[in-house]
Amino acid sequence: MCEKINLGSACNTLDGGLLTVRITSTAVNTVSVRLVNHMGARQTMPGFPLHRGNETPETGKADGFWFLRSGDLETRVYPGREYRVEFLHKGKLLTSSGPKGMAHVLDQATGETYAREKLELSVGESIYGLGERFGPFVKNGQSIEMWNADGGTDSEQAYKNIPLKGGAIMSLLVTGFEPFGGEPINPAWEAVKGLPESVGGQEIRRLCLPVAGEGAVNRIRDAVRKEPPLLVLCVGQAGGRFGVTPERVGLNLDDYGIPDNDGAQPVDVPIVPGGPAAYFSTLPVKAMVQAIREAGYPASLSHSAGTYVCNHVLYGLLHFLAQEFPAVRGGFVHVPYAVSQAAEKTNAPSMAIRDMSAALEAALLAALRQTADSPLLFGQTH
Repeated sequence: MCEKINLGSACNTLDGGLLTVRITSTAVNTVSVRLVNHMGARQTMPGFPLHRGNETPETGKADGFWFLRSGDLETRVYPGREYRVEFLHKGKLLTSSGPKGMAHVLDQATGETYAREKLELSVGESIYGLGERFGPFVKNGQSIEMWNADGGTDSEQAYKNIPLKGGAIMSLLVTGFEPFGGEPINPAWEAVKGLPESVGGQEIRRLCLPVAGEGAVNRIRDAVRKEPPLLVLCVGQAGGRFGVTPERVGLNLDDYGIPDNDGAQPVDVPIVPGGPAAYFSTLPVKAMVQAIREAGYPASLSHSAGTYVCNHVLYGLLHFLAQEFPAVRGGFVHVPYAVSQAAEKTNAPSMAIRDMSAALEAALLAALRQTADSPLLFGQTH
């Protein structure tokens, strides 16, 4: 039983309320928390029966708290003035419900009642669950409803609600490369720098990578672990191609035709020994090609990112995401020479950097609009 205010004396029991908090576990590594205010009200419909397993969790009392353990999960309840419920996995705190976290809410205008729970969430953390529409949603942000009101004394309701970052909740990590092969610039990085600050309401985070396979992948790992993005799009230079080319697959193979910027030149070496032979991009590459074309820029689907650093980064990225961040999608796009580079070559196709940036923006918008790819006829006979 949880009183809504601290019961310092008998007078505190007047005009108060009481919540019943029931914490159970019906399956290993699961915890169920149920809040009840005055059990016995008419049952509302529709109703769905919950699966009840045979798990018998460990319960007991430790120094200052009660606990329930199920597999690697543990729930701790701290009673008293600073009532608090903590949820831990292998001893590491996942989230918690502090004072004023649990509540019974009455809408005095309609008479409707609601139960509320506020779980703590740190910067960069995500909640993985069903979402409001019962689909495999990743709740990386929130919808914001604006209003102005006076919540009264001792209320947590603000007089004015102001969303941060203009509603840009998640970020997109877009990477380019430093110059290599004697080129003065790398059009991939120049195009990434030319992207707007946000695309589709999502903030763009830019990262310049070294032209060195594992060094580049390590920078991506660090950036994703620090702030997991909605998706990762790596961009590289493919001199000689006629347009922007999203890559469909990364191979587990390093076979460098020239040394990288660290002087390394592996030949016939797996990127991840014992790893899968290949990873397919988790971005909708066909839809991205279509979106770039509809924006007025040349694009085609590529089935080979080569065997140089670009392929290493594509494979390394997808392997890393599959192992540590399966909800984060990732892929790679090649861009042709910039006009200034092609001017020094013979019959080399090129593209203006501002057009590359616009094409990348169209590709990102397509990747945000859909997760499953479009069944377009982009196959090749040879």
